[in-house]
Amino acid sequence: MAKVVKFIFFILLFFILPKEGSSNCFSCFTLASCGFSVHQYENRPGSEQWVVKITNQYGCSQKNIILSCPGFKPRFKPDPSLITYDAENIYVQPIIPAYGIMSFTYNSASQFNMDPLSSIACC
Repeated sequence: MAKVVKFIFFILLFFILPKEGSSNCFSCFTLASCGFSVHQYENRPGSEQWVVKITNQYGCSQKNIILSCPGFKPRFKPDPSLITYDAENIYVQPIIPAYGIMSFTYNSASQFNMDPLSSIACC
């Protein structure tokens, strides 16, 4: 039984490792090369809750997305599994799959301007 388990383990390892090592990732620093868009809208008029929708328009997954957003200070901290932030930038936590969408909300009396700064695309 142990030999069968080892055999299966090595077969799986053989097929998994080459795919992981051969992924092609690259950094992009312009909106044209990053291939994602950021749209915001108020959840309900007068609610002061803003929905941010990031759409990956690229045929590769995107990770380590950074949005420039000076002064971002929402009333309540957004879910840290979705975003973290500092005084200048917002750091998107989840990987957005090819042609996928990620969204988060924040509470503020006014909308913050969010501009794509960089990301890493992996094909």
